[in-house]
Amino acid sequence: MLKSIWFYIAVGINGSLFAQTDSLLHRIVLIGDAGKLVEGKIPAIERYRSLHLSGDNTSIIYLGDNIYPKGLPDATSNHFEESRKILEAQVEPARNSDVSVYFTPGNHDWEEGNAGGWNRIKNQQRYIDSLKLPNVHFYPRDGCPGPEEIVVNNKLVIVFMDSQWWLHQNQKPGIDSDCECKTENEVIVRLKEIFSSHPGKMILLAMHHPLYTYGSHGGYFTLRQHFFPLTDLNDNLYIPIPVIGSIYPVVRGWFGINQDTKHPVYKKLIEKTEEVLKTYPYAVHAAGHEHALQFLIHDSIPFIVSGSAVKNTKVKEGRYSQFGSAGNGLAIINVYKNGKCEVVFYGTEKQDPLYASTLFMLPAADATTTEIKPVQLPDSITIMASARYKAGSLKRKMLGSNYRKEWATPVKIKVFDIGKEQGGLVITQRGGGLQSKSLRLEDKNGKEFVLRSVEKFPEAAVPEDLRETFAKDIVQDQISASHPYASLAVPVLADAAGVPHSNPQIVYVPDDPRWGKYRTDFANQLFVYEEREPVQKGKTYSTVKVLEKLYEDNDNDIDKEKILKARLLDMFIGDWDRHEDQWRWEAKDKGGGKLYNPIPRDRDQVFFINEGVLPRMASRAWIMPKIQGFRSYIRDVNRFNFNARYFDRSFLNELEEKEWKEISEKFVNSMTDEVIEKSIRQLPPEIFSLSGASIIEKLKARRATFSKDAVTYHRFISKEVDVYGSDKNEIFEIEKNRDNGLVKVTVHKLSRKGERENKLFERDFDPAITKEIRLYGLNGKDSFLINTSTGGIKTRIIGGGDADVFVVNGGARPLIYDLRKENNVVTGNGVWRNKMTDQPSVNEYNRRAFTYNVTAPLLSFAFNPDDGLFLGAGFKTTRHKFRRSPASIHELSINHALATRAFNIRYDAQFFKAIGGMDIVFKADVKSPEYVINFFGYGNNSQYDKSQPGRFRFYRARFNVLDIGLLFRKRFGEVASFSIGPALQYYSMDSSDNENRFIVMTNLNGLDAATLFKRKIYAGGQFSFTIDNRNNKQIPSRGIFWNTTLKVLNGQNSFSNTITQLNTDLSMFISFSTPASVVVATRFGAGVNYGSFEFFQSQFLGGTDNLRGHRKFRFAGRSMAFNNTELRIKLGDFQTYLFPGSLGILLFHDVGRVWVKNDNSSVWHNGYGAGIWVSPLKRLVISVSYTQSKEDKLPLMSFGYQF
Repeated sequence: MLKSIWFYIAVGINGSLFAQTDSLLHRIVLIGDAGKLVEGKIPAIERYRSLHLSGDNTSIIYLGDNIYPKGLPDATSNHFEESRKILEAQVEPARNSDVSVYFTPGNHDWEEGNAGGWNRIKNQQRYIDSLKLPNVHFYPRDGCPGPEEIVVNNKLVIVFMDSQWWLHQNQKPGIDSDCECKTENEVIVRLKEIFSSHPGKMILLAMHHPLYTYGSHGGYFTLRQHFFPLTDLNDNLYIPIPVIGSIYPVVRGWFGINQDTKHPVYKKLIEKTEEVLKTYPYAVHAAGHEHALQFLIHDSIPFIVSGSAVKNTKVKEGRYSQFGSAGNGLAIINVYKNGKCEVVFYGTEKQDPLYASTLFMLPAADATTTEIKPVQLPDSITIMASARYKAGSLKRKMLGSNYRKEWATPVKIKVFDIGKEQGGLVITQRGGGLQSKSLRLEDKNGKEFVLRSVEKFPEAAVPEDLRETFAKDIVQDQISASHPYASLAVPVLADAAGVPHSNPQIVYVPDDPRWGKYRTDFANQLFVYEEREPVQKGKTYSTVKVLEKLYEDNDNDIDKEKILKARLLDMFIGDWDRHEDQWRWEAKDKGGGKLYNPIPRDRDQVFFINEGVLPRMASRAWIMPKIQGFRSYIRDVNRFNFNARYFDRSFLNELEEKEWKEISEKFVNSMTDEVIEKSIRQLPPEIFSLSGASIIEKLKARRATFSKDAVTYHRFISKEVDVYGSDKNEIFEIEKNRDNGLVKVTVHKLSRKGERENKLFERDFDPAITKEIRLYGLNGKDSFLINTSTGGIKTRIIGGGDADVFVVNGGARPLIYDLRKENNVVTGNGVWRNKMTDQPSVNEYNRRAFTYNVTAPLLSFAFNPDDGLFLGAGFKTTRHKFRRSPASIHELSINHALATRAFNIRYDAQFFKAIGGMDIVFKADVKSPEYVINFFGYGNNSQYDKSQPGRFRFYRARFNVLDIGLLFRKRFGEVASFSIGPALQYYSMDSSDNENRFIVMTNLNGLDAATLFKRKIYAGGQFSFTIDNRNNKQIPSRGIFWNTTLKVLNGQNSFSNTITQLNTDLSMFISFSTPASVVVATRFGAGVNYGSFEFFQSQFLGGTDNLRGHRKFRFAGRSMAFNNTELRIKLGDFQTYLFPGSLGILLFHDVGRVWVKNDNSSVWHNGYGAGIWVSPLKRLVISVSYTQSKEDKLPLMSFGYQF
């Protein structure tokens, strides 16, 4: 009773304070998961209206899942209008109001985590921007992760983070994006930066996913969800499904999907975010996602969940719960002028608040300021760039001599005086970047400058598991392959080539108190200091923004010649790290639209060299060929440009080979001896004396073959060419020149009347070089005219949004892609291939689709008592094609057993989406010469007589066998597939290879002596169905793998019979924590033969496959069944200088039996044992076991677990 009284008093007090609007500084209305209309309205918004809150001191935050079920589709979608209305209902409170409205995305806005999610996010942002309401915002922008801060007033900061970006498994902005933070680590670093910049203020971190919740996303399910699981799909489906209905909530409660707090990726998000929140006393976390209202406190941090705007689910009272409600509603945070902060929850059914609580009191503002006394600084200092790269002879041999002397040589450097430089600079923010420390600074006129550390700190680029190993030291040591002062040489070369550039200086940042909180991290180090916007006036643009401008309006253009000049300079000076964020763009008016000119920046990898055994190995084509290094020639110009693979295909798609030759020759002519020598003389004199002459010599040598290298690269990026239009109207034309065989592609702007205007694109393609052209109309009403054949060049036309016209004449046979419902028109007398569908993704333009083809070597080894040491080698080739990545994988391996001298040659080929969305899979397995298995006879009680000569060798059977299969496979997402197709089998045995062996004693083993040594040929078909949702294919701890195969083989000669084989194999993996410390793995298998079968076609049980403690192929029968159960216990993780890993033990028990005709055995054979396993790098497993049964005790070592 007393508790209830205090609750009503608290609500009353809070209610009275709520009414005191004169003392209210700001209120934040939290509404989550509002993406559905209920009778045309959103219940939580209607409740907000009833509170009559307004004014510029009110903000509404929509916490994600703003549009069910899959975000905002393209405007051409049938669902666009319905989705738009949902968004409009949320915007409505901002219209004709001073209320600020903020949208932040959730998983449903990201198309529920599907491949088109990023596009859906951009659709939602574009629509909100198109409203042109200054008080309506979408954060974070462009699908970026954030964090983005909004300083509301002197007591409140709101920070927005896109938590779905962290969890999203499909395409999203990353390293090559325009986002301020491009990696998880950068997000957390920036979040720390924001929190440390606002002492004494309340900081609200708003995102979609809660860090703590006691609903289904936290693994808590109600009795209704166990007994009536279908009500999660439809509230009215009260169909009782006891026991079976509990399977889903139990399994999900254990494992979690990636939208649940128990999933490993989600747990990492929680861990990293909470680390930041714990450092700040006035942090509040607000989220939606769970369709409930919750208030939790953990480690003194308030967590608010407000996700029941339209839907509701039950929540339990948990350890950190202060309040929970399953009803629809919203939460409001009030920040008062006296520093008090409180949260109030409102339901949609009651007028009074459901719950209210004070969060904390903010401290009074400190009016005192600390005076920083002027610092007397010298003009310069003599200092080395770094002392950490000194090395002995062995280290130099293995890791390279590199530029170690340049790093360790003292140089006279200017001291950076932040108070005097440019009339005084102010630090605006810390920069991102995986390897550099950087700061952004601003002068009194708003011009920005950048400081970027000369020393690099690559730890963040090293996988977390390897950061305390030699891998971190090697990666750090390889910074010595970068020249610390190389950027100083670039301006002279750039001026000669006509390439815009910044004007870098190397400066020393002293230990100066004026640097404030940055002092500790930045003092006493060398930095590259340069303009952030290296133009005389005006702003510059990022690569992503320029692309958006090109897509939006075909009046905008780029200066292709200047782009090529800049890229030639990159290649000439060995600057391999030219991804899209390494450029800024200057815009100039061109009398209708803008012309964008490129400005390269961040010259950290100029003259990068590759020396030493390990780096040269790492630069192989299948590992990291881009780091092949600066030398007197370019080893592989195509793969050297790996980081620019998207950039070049987007911006250099129009220039022809003759233009490349002309521009590259001019470039080479501009690189005179005088220019080269002058540029390298810009290095500090102390440094020039070490390597200046060598660099000059290499540049002159590269110059001799550089034009040839440029043409080679041009031909490489011209094999497949994308020609893209814009969101305006264009006409694309293709015509073949009968005189020279070249294929001309032109693009013109179309006026509103449909008349040709200015030319946008023109290029002649040589069929000997270009194998495929792809025309992308993007949006707008476009026309495509193909008047002749294309000389063997495959032509794809992707119409894009809006109704398009395709005129096809001649023999080009283009493939036309578009949305069926758009009323497209195809005319002409030519043949075309119809690729139109009902899927909006058909019109997607993915400019980042290109992937290099790779061929890599394969090595393997294993050991078992029957084969001894098993060694293998081979290669794997991966190929890519249009919208098929990969398009094919070829794998060839040759294995040899040292003890038995048996060979196994295996070839697997997969061709993805080869026929009507189905894969083609080809498998050939040649076991010859003299492939060896054990054969102890048929039956569950077959004898193993160890007194025979050679013991188990007596039972070896040598023969040759060939299995070939051609399968047509249909995949269902990433989890399931079925395959069907023909199969071929060939068998032969030589009696001389099996003399005095059990296999030839047909009077004992029951085999047919008349046909044993005859060749047998089989042909037929096979079918298989697979389900595989294991969380890790090599080290599974959760999920199932289930494979069922049916094979029917017809004998093709008089010695071959017809046989049907059916096998099924189900493995299940269960763990109870993340990361898993104990995994229960169990496997059930069974198989049966129908018809007359040969010994090698038997259903086998044996050691390395399914019955440990026994020899391989120990029991043979017409049918078999088995179970393997393992307890995999992790003893702990270890960290050595060589590698980190995990160590554990195995306990296992196997049981199984076979059946043959007239076999009355009731015996089930057992095998059991224990072993140890080690997981180096936590990426693979090596296991060593001792196995035992009644008849044998055997060691077993292998890569991977038994299953």
